[in-house]
Amino acid sequence: MYAIYTYAAGSTQANVLADVVKLLTGETNKANLSANCVQASTSIISTVAAGWSVYDASAGTNKQAIRALNQDGTTYKYATVSFSSTTVLNTAVQESWNSGTHAATNEVVAPSISWNATNGGTLYIYATVKNFIIYSYSGSVFQLFSSWCFEISRDTIPSGYPCHVGCGPNNGDSYLFSISATQYAASIPRTKKFQTTGDATLDTVMMQAISGGAGVASTVGRLTDAQIFRDASETQKLAVYKIGVGGGANQNGCQLGTVYDMYVTGVNSGINTLDEITYSSQTYVAIKIGSNAVLLFPKA
Repeated sequence: MYAIYTYAAGSTQANVLADVVKLLTGETNKANLSANCVQASTSIISTVAAGWSVYDASAGTNKQAIRALNQDGTTYKYATVSFSSTTVLNTAVQESWNSGTHAATNEVVAPSISWNATNGGTLYIYATVKNFIIYSYSGSVFQLFSSWCFEISRDTIPSGYPCHVGCGPNNGDSYLFSISATQYAASIPRTKKFQTTGDATLDTVMMQAISGGAGVASTVGRLTDAQIFRDASETQKLAVYKIGVGGGANQNGCQLGTVYDMYVTGVNSGINTLDEITYSSQTYVAIKIGSNAVLLFPKA
């Protein structure tokens, strides 16, 4: 599902939260959104189902918890979406969520992103059962920060451990993904460590930042399956890579996961936010992830 959701000036936190959660959980008719939705400039593409469901509609003040099945078809990814003020939108991912006590187990909180209840704005929302993205256009500018949750390949996740990560800017800069092995742009709610010291306390680490982050790590978790995007005339345009999640020597939680259906371009691609390209018969929407590269996700 890919939605361009426009909310009106004077919108309430409760209404915009309800609309965003509806979109993440499968709403395909914009007429069913709140009165704060500007229907003339809102659109929903649902070729691929959004894939999430409401798990706790009372997770907190202007906050809801959602979940989606993992690749194994048995376990779940958990996330929360909240509008903590008239200018701040927050997301987080959790290993699990208790809908009775409204509390998380092992939570990763993404950096907040801006929205504008006073003047209105637009949220670009992409969701499948495997992942979601919320990207904001507010105050006449595209926000540097976006909120993420995505499932990584299960073949690198020890049984019983979370297989999803939260992603946000690294060290307060404008990158959604780190490009060097020393940065941390992705965090997993709980991960297993190698026993390199004999210290049993290293068995598990809560809310572990992933060495190499997400993206094309320079040394740790480097991707080798680069594809070359070509235009209709077969002119080589740029390299695109499946997004990977790196893993350092002490991290057995995700040595190299691959995000499904998403790519990141090489450096200086010349592609800007909301540009569209066709690759392997699929149209992809671009979002800048700092000055060096862009993220490509399906428009479906």
